[in-house]
Parts: sequence; structure tokens; C-alpha cells
Amino acid sequence: MAAPLARCGCGCPPLGARDTPPLYDVTCVVLEGSPRSSDADDQVEVLTGSFSVTTDPVSYGFAATAGQCVTVVEVSDSTPA
Repeated sequence: MAAPLARCGCGCPPLGARDTPPLYDVTCVVLEGSPRSSDADDQVEVLTGSFSVTTDPVSYGFAATAGQCVTVVEVSDSTPA
């Protein structure tokens, strides 16, 4: 029996059995609005609408709405791949 197809819940096409993303990979990006970069190289402000990124595992993703800023935070895992 084939493995079930994974969905991130945002309407992206399902991932096939051979298209399983690696751990900590971005699996879905949804932008419904207007973002803008800031003077800080590691920050994006959501001007209107929403912006979200889904990852595997989900605890590394984010969701932001109008008026919120998203800041880059680098996370690494010492576990061998």
C-alpha cells in the first residue's frame, strides 16, 4: 500500500511518496497580502493580509498578519542527517 499523500493544509498540491521533504524543510509558503523588507536585513513586515510558512516539523514555521514583523532565527540540529 502506498504512503498517504501529505498536505500542509494551505491548499498546496500534495507531496507524492517520493517527494517527502527533508527534516526542517519548508513545505508550504502562503502570501496573501503585501510584505515589505525593513532596514534590518533579517526582518519582513506584513503590511496587509497574511504571510505564513509551514515547515517539517511544524514548530519551525510561522504565521503573521498585517502589522506584524517576521524576524529570521537560524536554528541548527547537531544530529547527523
